[in-house]
Amino acid sequence: MLLYSRLFITFCMAITIFSCNPKPKVTGFAIVIDKESYTQAKKEVDAYAASIADDGLEPIILIDSLGESTAIREQLNKLYKDDNHPLEGAVFIGDIPVPMVRDAQHFTRAFKMDQDRFSWERSSVPSDRYYDDFDLEFKFLKKDSLYPNLHYYTLKAESSQYLHPEIYTGRIKPFESDHKYKDLKKYLKKVVRLKKKNNPLDETLFFAGHGYNSESMLARMDEKIALYEQLPWLKTQQNGLEYIDFSFDDHIRQRLMSELQRNDLDMALLHHHGGEDAQYLSGLPETKGIAQQVEGVKLFLRSKLRAAKRRGKDLNAVKKGYSDRHGVPLSWFEGSFDEKQIAQDSINYAKMDITLADMEGYIPNTRFIMFDSCFNGAFQLSEYLSGAYIFGDGNTVVIHANSVSALQDKWPDEFVGLLGLGMRVGNWAKHVAYLETHIIGDPTFRFSSDKVSFDLNTALSEHEKNTAFWEEKLNSPYADIQALALRKLFENAYPGLPQLLLDTFKKSPYGVVRMECLKLLTTFNDDYFKEALVLAVDDSYEFVRRQALYLISKCGDDKLAVPLVSAAMANNSSIREEFNIKQSLELFPKDEVMGVFDSLYTHTTYYVHSQELKPIIRNEIEKNTGRWSKTATEIFDSNTSKKEVKFAIRGLRNYNYHPGVPEFCRFAKEAGDPEQQVYMLEALGWFNLSFQKQKILDCCKEIMDSTDYPEEVREEALRTINRLSAFWYR
Repeated sequence: MLLYSRLFITFCMAITIFSCNPKPKVTGFAIVIDKESYTQAKKEVDAYAASIADDGLEPIILIDSLGESTAIREQLNKLYKDDNHPLEGAVFIGDIPVPMVRDAQHFTRAFKMDQDRFSWERSSVPSDRYYDDFDLEFKFLKKDSLYPNLHYYTLKAESSQYLHPEIYTGRIKPFESDHKYKDLKKYLKKVVRLKKKNNPLDETLFFAGHGYNSESMLARMDEKIALYEQLPWLKTQQNGLEYIDFSFDDHIRQRLMSELQRNDLDMALLHHHGGEDAQYLSGLPETKGIAQQVEGVKLFLRSKLRAAKRRGKDLNAVKKGYSDRHGVPLSWFEGSFDEKQIAQDSINYAKMDITLADMEGYIPNTRFIMFDSCFNGAFQLSEYLSGAYIFGDGNTVVIHANSVSALQDKWPDEFVGLLGLGMRVGNWAKHVAYLETHIIGDPTFRFSSDKVSFDLNTALSEHEKNTAFWEEKLNSPYADIQALALRKLFENAYPGLPQLLLDTFKKSPYGVVRMECLKLLTTFNDDYFKEALVLAVDDSYEFVRRQALYLISKCGDDKLAVPLVSAAMANNSSIREEFNIKQSLELFPKDEVMGVFDSLYTHTTYYVHSQELKPIIRNEIEKNTGRWSKTATEIFDSNTSKKEVKFAIRGLRNYNYHPGVPEFCRFAKEAGDPEQQVYMLEALGWFNLSFQKQKILDCCKEIMDSTDYPEEVREEALRTINRLSAFWYR
């Protein structure tokens, strides 16, 4: 099958390249594999390469001999620029170095771990954006002393501060075991077998776990409506779209695992919390009747007492504390350390989750699974939850998962309808990439589709810069193709795009198209964006409303206080909207918010007993305003410890208190402590959408232009300038 080979000489011939029978002007795909894995699984790798060729790509096998991540990135970049076979994507098979990225947490959705306080292994983000986003500039720091396959990099201050991968990537990394190569060969055989089948995406499941999105029923209802917009062919007599909520059973694990074993289930979108080795599905079962309620409290108390013992606390004091606070008798702690009771309690807790231990002998068949959860894609580890799914005996081929923590209020289903229209999973993932998101498995996998007259993958490679092509697709009958067309027009700097986005936002019947308009308008952060925000607070799609309330907090413009307060007074917001309302109110000045409330209340509310309720509602709103106003005074107070100053500054990354920007800038210039100045400048880099952004840029430029500041302060000022000057959307 391999008709010729050529050698790429770098790092002592670290990488050998094979290419199948080359055809002119065919998009390439790189299979990057370590030497031992290729030796052990050559037959299966070659068959996998042939299956990729059958799908119209030019497979190129890169054999990595020395494990040099820099050489791999350089070669991928070179292949991407090849005129005859420009690279579309790559897959890393076996023991390919894992980039551990530092100083780039703004590229994640939720990960904000203190790099000074925690170990490098914990506070860095395992990310293949190092390999697939060539505009980013990194500086190599070191290899991990215990795990040499972990390579640490820092994102340079002068780098692009905007994620836009040129290619897509995936990981096929079997667990470290004495049968790892057997597992690899078995998986590759599975991929080759399943890619030959005609398999349309016509069976989908979405799941909502305990505590996720505040367990908002309205959010779940609207997600189903949105999925029908994206995958309209599922609205047939056959139940093409299935929903499971954790509350359906005391322990939902068995029901969910059973569904994922269905061989006709094509896609599962799983919204739950997660860890490196567990999917957290359920909480303590809902109790019915007094006896069950008492037993539920006892179970809770026993778990707390055991945790206190592990931490070395005074157990009598712990029991007394719970007894005094909650009025429970001390006898309810009995059995906490009884072996039989511990075993029974452990079984109860184990039933709440899916763990690596549960994967032994399990046969998941769902072809594509999205883990909308933290840490389930931690592929840097020797064992990781998502890996257990693809290397099992079932037909699961590919996973989308996060290597670190993830935010609940993200848009996990963005463009997911394109998968049902034949887009390769990798091409989809490239358009929804964050630093932590990864494909586990074959990124070239795609579902069959005859619903559109053109191939989406070919369109992305051949018409990437063709604005006329994407203008035409604005009239597609499919919502996600319309949304993709808007994204491509944005990427091509289409003239008058803000006006087009606002107009489309106003008239589109599709919630997912309106959400894409709102998301793209954040990159302009202009009057069109703010007008859309005002409208979005009353949108019919809960997720648009929820995102608008979050974006109001990111902007902080006085004009947005009115829609924010109006939402706060509304009688029927979803529980997740209420969460975002409270978060946003904290970032507006109290006097301004209460003035708006007083002017709006009488004319915009329809409560029964409205005047009696007014002081109650007013008090609730007032309690949530201006929480961060004291930060500016705290950081300048000589009585505030360095630790407290650092804590206060780091809080600004999540909570952009816009009225404090002048004082924050003064601190960055005048604090006199380079370490604290760097903390503040880094925090100000999160004020991407702030109406005070220009003040921050001016402050940073002043620091940059002065030789009075240490190099590390000036470098952080440069990093913040580049971050605030880049496009931003979450």
